[in-house]
Amino acid sequence: MFETLSMMPISFWVVVGILIAGGAWSFRWINDGSGIPMLAVLGTVTVWYVGDAFYNDYAGNYAKIFDSDVLRSAWWEVAWFLAVFLVAAPFVHRWFNARHLRNRSGVVQLAKSGVDYPVLQRQLDILFKGCLAIYAFLALVAAIRVNGQILYFFLPFLGVNPEPWSRTRVGSSFSALLSFALYVQMMVTAAFGVLAAVSTNRRTRFLSLLLCFISWPCFIFDRTRNTILAVVIPAILCWVFLRLRGGISKKIAVLAAFFILLNGWMAFIIQNRTNESISIALRQKEFNLEQEESVHHQGLNMFEELCWINTFMKNGT
Repeated sequence: MFETLSMMPISFWVVVGILIAGGAWSFRWINDGSGIPMLAVLGTVTVWYVGDAFYNDYAGNYAKIFDSDVLRSAWWEVAWFLAVFLVAAPFVHRWFNARHLRNRSGVVQLAKSGVDYPVLQRQLDILFKGCLAIYAFLALVAAIRVNGQILYFFLPFLGVNPEPWSRTRVGSSFSALLSFALYVQMMVTAAFGVLAAVSTNRRTRFLSLLLCFISWPCFIFDRTRNTILAVVIPAILCWVFLRLRGGISKKIAVLAAFFILLNGWMAFIIQNRTNESISIALRQKEFNLEQEESVHHQGLNMFEELCWINTFMKNGT
């Protein structure tokens, strides 16, 4: 770590400074509706770029692959993005949300006072019915596409995930609709988790929880990890921050436990997704959190991708 820090260009420290200052400034506006989205963007940039440099051995890897001009330019590009984002976001917020600027952040209010508002709960009941209708339609289309393997669509751990929305890498014909169907399925599946976490209507909460058990496995036992995060994380965050009673230390402890479990499961996926399906690997091998800790996660290399773009532009490729 110290070797990496010692060789960082000034543009890296500009990025760090903007992230710290921007984070403190965004936190000041956390009650007006813009602070939380801005903090989310800054946190994403921190993990994707600054985190990438340390997780993937900047000194022993990137510094040897790319020349210093490419590395320096990449950090300046991240800095420019952050600067433009922090300057533009408040103006965009005031432009789009002009009618609501006097209102306080609904998320912060829910975190402080809970979710037991009659209007909100009625809206959640309506949302559940809409998501259920969409999911039922998608399940019908999936049943047609998987040719009798619909049971594995709901319970992939009994066999092999049939993947009804699969397509070729270079899409054609109806590929765009298949991708759209997958994203809609992810959206309503994530919504079931959120509804199970925040609904106070026992019927809605029970049915949402039941649908989580039905709809989540096809993502949990898939080879891709980003879909797991998109489906599972919203429900976890809503339950921890909006429903779980207790102080911040308790919430952090619960989030840490979920992180360890998710990290271990995604490591298991990395180890086994190349040669066999995840459901078969789980039946044949033992899932062990301690065993998965040593696995290096792939995909956390956004800074490397930025450097390759700069390299290809520099040499005219």
